[in-house]
Amino acid sequence: MFLCRQQDAWDPFRVLASCRTGSDLLESGTWLPDVDIVEEKDRILARVDLPGMKQQEIRVEVVDDVLSIRGQRQREFKEEREGQVYRIERSYGTFARDFRLPSTVDASKVTASYKDGVLEVTLPKREQAQPKQINVSVN
Repeated sequence: MFLCRQQDAWDPFRVLASCRTGSDLLESGTWLPDVDIVEEKDRILARVDLPGMKQQEIRVEVVDDVLSIRGQRQREFKEEREGQVYRIERSYGTFARDFRLPSTVDASKVTASYKDGVLEVTLPKREQAQPKQINVSVN
């Protein structure tokens, strides 16, 4: 989607300033960060791209069987700043991603770390039920 306002006289810089793409429309609303989810033998990893965000802007929760990742990315520039903004393609505002977890995940052992703009959530799997040897006693 590409939206531009019509101008009376053609000015390439004015056209650039007035154009917005569909992703730009999310600037003041919500956006969805990219997420990779990988299952390994003993855990599930979720990696979320959150470049430019601070740790305190990110919230990770597990409630019942749902992993919730929420946050808000603030704009790095102010409207009052001198100069003209010609294009905004990066998304700003709040985001929320929810994922239903399989019953094999041990929600009490979930951990999260954030480094170089990537949030990594580690969801350990429960120990599988092991057969238990039962001794038979003789009376």
